[in-house]
Amino acid sequence: SSGINAEYGSEDVYCEFKLYLDETTNKTDQVSSKNPDWSWHKTFVHAPVTEQLLEYLNEEPLIVEVWGKQKLEGKKSAEKLTTKQLKTQNEKEKITAVMKRWRLTQQQLTLTWL
Repeated sequence: SSGINAEYGSEDVYCEFKLYLDETTNKTDQVSSKNPDWSWHKTFVHAPVTEQLLEYLNEEPLIVEVWGKQKLEGKKSAEKLTTKQLKTQNEKEKITAVMKRWRLTQQQLTLTWL
């Protein structure tokens, strides 16, 4: 993986996935990097190779989930928020900042016209 968005952080990043009929999740080691190199490998053995396995390998996507800690940048109160909640909070903070700047601009315009 490379170029993990800084908004999502770069601490304790790892991948996990399940392959055909696996009961356990395959998981890489955790690394701290925006461009992690896990050098992870595993040999999967399926005997016998069935038509169902071949169809799965040819037709189904392998979904690899990338996980990591959110980058909070001084927001201790946000430590237990989900990424969606954190993004919503950040959007609200941006809107509040724009509204404050607009009010200041309106006040300055009012003073200019008086």
